[in-house]
Amino acid sequence: MKKLRAGIVGVGFIGVVHIEQLRRLGNVEVVAITDTADPQKKADALFVPKGYENYQDMIDSEQLDCIHICTPNNTHFDIAVYALEHGVHVVCEKPMTCTVEEAKKMRDLAKEKGLINAMNFNCRFYPMAYQMRQMVQSGEVGQVYTIHGGYLQDWLYYDTDYSWRLEPKASGASRAFADIGSHWIDLVEFVTGLRVTEVLADFEIFHKTRKKPLKPIDTYSGMALRPEDYQEVPIQTEDYATVLFHLENGVHACCNISQVFAGRKNQMLVSGAANARCIGIVKTPTPFGWGGAKPATANW
Repeated sequence: MKKLRAGIVGVGFIGVVHIEQLRRLGNVEVVAITDTADPQKKADALFVPKGYENYQDMIDSEQLDCIHICTPNNTHFDIAVYALEHGVHVVCEKPMTCTVEEAKKMRDLAKEKGLINAMNFNCRFYPMAYQMRQMVQSGEVGQVYTIHGGYLQDWLYYDTDYSWRLEPKASGASRAFADIGSHWIDLVEFVTGLRVTEVLADFEIFHKTRKKPLKPIDTYSGMALRPEDYQEVPIQTEDYATVLFHLENGVHACCNISQVFAGRKNQMLVSGAANARCIGIVKTPTPFGWGGAKPATANW
């Protein structure tokens, strides 16, 4: 089996997770990372041979098979296009891009080059998600009527909680739904095999302004700051969304998405009602980090 050479663009919270998961595969070597601040120092800390300040130099120098894009949303398009044009496969954190037009261009370029352009919807790879999908495909659950659930977090509960994801210039026009709601609806489409045809959404911003730190802090770092370390800024992306969906074959779905739900660190719930059985999955934090999925099935 060929050993693949991978490069990571961005080694914040999720970039480090990608490195850990790639190393568990056995046939992938993380040969380089890209980061704008102290790239070689970060590479050394992660036991990666080489750190680069920009992704172009990494792609030009390392003969990569694949890059993983773990940077703010507004950078995804340019990085992916550069990689695809240089014959490098792409795994990109969601959302794919900040606009539909950019996403279509990225998709078309990948098809033209015959390369993989994958989004990291990791939740569909839980074993129980596959079990639920098989139960639907085999007809065991019967005709699906409705899908219910939500994705709840509290990491932005306080107005002093801040991240680049709160800034539309970096994250795009949507925040809570683009960030975690996209995982929920991807899992629903994966399990049912049905595509969404219509949506009706209610979005809300509960913290109209937030206190932006005047010094850089890492996501989930819990760094304590003093009042003089903040600047009050307006917020334009949603904290919360409730969405109704129509899927193919007349299936109805609904979900609650929130990043300001106290006591829920990373909880995703999906349940479905059908004429033979009801099925469901719960994703909650585990002692080993995000993950952990528990199935629930019952006779209808």
